[in-house]
Amino acid sequence: MSFREPPRRFRLTPLPHELDPRPVEVPKPNLLERLRQRRAPRPLPKTRTEAFVLLLRRAAIETLLAAGATLLIALAGGWLHHGALSRTFYVAGVVVLLPFVGWASPRRAGNTYVRSGESPRSRTPPLAVLPVGLVLIAIGILADSLR
Repeated sequence: MSFREPPRRFRLTPLPHELDPRPVEVPKPNLLERLRQRRAPRPLPKTRTEAFVLLLRRAAIETLLAAGATLLIALAGGWLHHGALSRTFYVAGVVVLLPFVGWASPRRAGNTYVRSGESPRSRTPPLAVLPVGLVLIAIGILADSLR
């Protein structure tokens, strides 16, 4: 035993100063910790109508985001002339629809092996994205007909 080491204790009985309650100071969480805190989960829809409205709202938001991103790409690329805008929407719609065909999906239809912890449902593309691709192609058709 050296002089720097505290003496070893041979009993499990706590010392008197170890029994005194000490006030515990909890530091205030910083901004990053507050942003990481989980929110309360949203309640599940109780009726089919509520579920359908939720699905429509989610699909509308996804469609607006995809159309806005496509329009920003067309603006940044300078593709607003001579039908290039409609072709941009065609390409964006096809890119969104490719996983349904199976070309862009990394998991082929013939792959029957499931990774550990992965459910077969997670291997299928979400059906809410299907209308997004169709609407992008429809916007391309509309832009082509207005030209």
